[in-house]
Amino acid sequence: MIILHAGKSDGTLVLWGETSTDARVRPTSRRRSRSASASSHPFAASAGELAEALKELTLYPKPTAKRACHVTIWLPTKGSSPVPSSNLIAGSSNSRAKTKLAAWTVPAYRLPAAEAVELLCASAGRRTLAAGVIVGPDLAYWAEALRFAGSMVARQQYLPGLTADRDEFRATWDPVFVGADAERLAGLTRRMPAVARAISEPDATAPPEMPSEEALRRFVATLTDHLVRTTATSDMSPVAARRRSNRPSFDSVHDSWLHALKSKDGAVVGDASDLSLLVAQVREWRRPIAVSASSPFRLCFRLEEPEDSARTDGIGADGNTSNGPWYVRYLLQPHDDPSLLI
Repeated sequence: MIILHAGKSDGTLVLWGETSTDARVRPTSRRRSRSASASSHPFAASAGELAEALKELTLYPKPTAKRACHVTIWLPTKGSSPVPSSNLIAGSSNSRAKTKLAAWTVPAYRLPAAEAVELLCASAGRRTLAAGVIVGPDLAYWAEALRFAGSMVARQQYLPGLTADRDEFRATWDPVFVGADAERLAGLTRRMPAVARAISEPDATAPPEMPSEEALRRFVATLTDHLVRTTATSDMSPVAARRRSNRPSFDSVHDSWLHALKSKDGAVVGDASDLSLLVAQVREWRRPIAVSASSPFRLCFRLEEPEDSARTDGIGADGNTSNGPWYVRYLLQPHDDPSLLI
């Protein structure tokens, strides 16, 4: 039996697992690992066991030992052993030591956006992927995040963007979290399991410090960009796709940007100074929506009838039409708590 887990690290989904296989004979002492600050997780599934668990999925290229890596994950630890996520993996530790957060090294697979979508689609709404392969709560959480990203793409709640990293420029499709989407983002943030953002690089000496909301925003943005770009790329004919893959020249940086929005890698080619100017132009064009999306509140209006009118359907207490004052209330409503009106 294996429990599949997933966490976000460095813009990708990282898959790892716990297994009860040979758990009774595995040593529980803290063994040295590839990291000087972390020890090998005693219940971690091997790269081969992870690959076997995913064999029913159409991942390409297939997970193999060559693709495997090792990551550090920060888990509740009691004594010299991590606390298992389920009693099916191992029983509770008899140690009287206090539970603390400690680093453990696990074999893992880094899944780019296309493979992450495949795995999350297969995991959505399911407790098991196959016989003996259980979907962990953190993997189920990221599957729910994919559904959120998919709903935003279906409703076209995204904008084109342009980012700059030194002299490299990339066209992006960015989700816009406003209104009900901002509320849903806040709700998903509150439900994020701590283990979903507990993965760091092997040489890390401290747990990741990225807030839950930022981790979720970045993950949904990665999925949104992939889903929109995949749709745009699939609309191209094979001949056009081959022609565009040769990176033709463009009359302007605007044409280069528009081409990159439909390309697989999103790379924008052109003069660096012209592209830097375009980055500023795109940012200014998006500013009104960016200000609205980044605000913790939204403005609401409430029209209030005169008191007599409210009681007597527009007829005053003396039998005449009420001429009392009407009021317009200006209210602030937090995105993360719609029930509160200030």
